[in-house]
This record gives sequence, structure tokens and C-alpha cells, in this order.
Amino acid sequence: MPTRRHLIGAAGLMAVAARASAQGSYPTRPVRLVVGAPPGGGNDIVARLLAERLGRHFGQNFVVDNRPGASGARAAEWVTQQPADGHVLLLANVATHAINAVLVKDSTFDADRDSVPVAPIGTSTNILVVTPSLPVQSVAELIAYARANPGKLNYGSAGSGGSVHLAGELFKLRTGVDIVHVPYRGAGPMVTDLMAGTVQLAFDNYPSSIGAVRGGALRALAVTSGERWPLAPELPTMIESGVPDFTVTTWFGVTARSGTPDPILAALWSAIDGMLAQADFQQALAAIGAVPMPMGRVDFGRFMTGEQQRWRDIVTAARVTLND
Repeated sequence: MPTRRHLIGAAGLMAVAARASAQGSYPTRPVRLVVGAPPGGGNDIVARLLAERLGRHFGQNFVVDNRPGASGARAAEWVTQQPADGHVLLLANVATHAINAVLVKDSTFDADRDSVPVAPIGTSTNILVVTPSLPVQSVAELIAYARANPGKLNYGSAGSGGSVHLAGELFKLRTGVDIVHVPYRGAGPMVTDLMAGTVQLAFDNYPSSIGAVRGGALRALAVTSGERWPLAPELPTMIESGVPDFTVTTWFGVTARSGTPDPILAALWSAIDGMLAQADFQQALAAIGAVPMPMGRVDFGRFMTGEQQRWRDIVTAARVTLND
């Protein structure tokens, strides 16, 4: 007659077998990787890099599904309406899982309630750039100029509510300068006007402006990462430049709908984490100004929760709204 110990052992083996079966049969059909932005931008490029490699790894098609709107909030909402079986994933980022929780008031998506972390992918910095006609060569000179000319400097962004906009508001909060936000519909027209001097400065995403900087059409003063950026080590950080507690980075990873089986999440994490160590994938990230951000699923979840609280504190202190 089997003992209690034998019964527990059998139950444990059955659970392990069930998990292995769930992992081994995934995916059973094409997987959608949903991106809350139109084709062509950094998030879309990352998603396509990831989809192609995941497709090879799992022997199944991974298809990028672009669903722009409300800084990714609409895409995140749509994913929560799909089955929790790992066949619909979200390319999460600082907007969908941190900033939107504070700024997009009509969103029904709750990152903590509605999603689970799968794997981080990479991170990038913003870069403080000024039009060449502005007579400043450093962050300190910019602050002094702005203080001597309150309300006369305009800073551009690719749109209200993103990290480029909020970095400008954080700059105002940390330094007390009076500069005016001018939102654009995308980074392209903003950079064009910045080069022409229509707006005088921006805390732009690194890949959007670095080409103009290297071509001499813009002047870079600093990066917004906590440490010097490995792709531009010659530029000081904002903190090094005398602005305290100033760190702004963009990041992206993959999440799934809450309730997705753990073996599927583990299989996806293992596949993505393995890619981050591959030289060709690192080179592809570097081409869009990003570096890998490897960490475990639990740590990734804690990271996103910390980001949400950090941006909530900044937005509240700076009194930012989407009506700026």
C-alpha cells in the first residue's frame, strides 16, 4: 500500500510532467507580439528583431502586431482581452508599464493586475541636445542662460507624455528654470525644427538625435542615464553636470497577460535571455542606441514596479498633465 510520502512524490512528479508538457507544446500556433507604436520606430525595430529570432527558436511564426494609440495604452488593453496562453505578448516599455499609469487617465490597463513579466530586452538613454546657434557649451551654461532668459527657451519633444517630455519637466523641477514645452507628432519633425532653431533644446531619445550630433547639426551636452553611456562615453551625465537626482532612461521588454502558465513564461524568458548574450543581437540593439538589460523575471517585475513609482513621484512633483 502506498505511503503518504509515496503519494506526495507521485503528485510532485505529475506536476513536473504537466509543466514539461505545457512548455514542450508551446507554441501551438503563430504568436502575436503587440507593439503600441507604428512601424519604423525603435520599439517596432526591437520587436521585429525579437520576433524573427523567437520564431527560429520555437519553430513557429512570431508576428509583430502594431497597435498605436495613447503611448501604448491601447495595445496593452487589447492584450488583456486575449487568452492567457502565451500566444499574444506585449512589447512593454517605460510608457506602457510606468508613465501611462500616471498620465493616461482613461486607460483600463493596470500593469500590476493585468500583466506578468516575461523578460527584459534592453535600455537606452536620452540625450540633451541644443541647436548650434544657442550660445551654450555645457549644462551649467544652459542653466545660467535659461535663468537669465525665463520663458524664452523652448524644448521640443516627440509628443506629450513620453520620456522626452518628462525629462524636460524633470529638468525644470531640479533646476528651477522656466522653459516652454513644444510637443510634436514624432521625433522627426522635432529634430528638424531643433536643427533650424525653431526650438532650442530637447532631451531626445539617443537614436533620434545622435546622427545629427555626429554630423554637426546639433550640439550634445549630456546624457540622462545614471552612468556614462557606453555608446557615447565622451558625454557627461546630467548628474556629473551638476543636476542632482536626474536619471531618465527608456527601456523595453516583453510581458504577457496575467494567468499565463509559468512553464510558458519560463520558456520565453530562457529564449530571450539567451539572445541578449549573442553578439549579433547586441550589435542590432547598438544600432538603435540600446544595450542589453539582462535580469530574471522576478527582478524584471520589481524593476517595472519601481519605475512606476518613480515616475509617479516625478509627475506629481512636476504637476505634469497631458494638456501641456
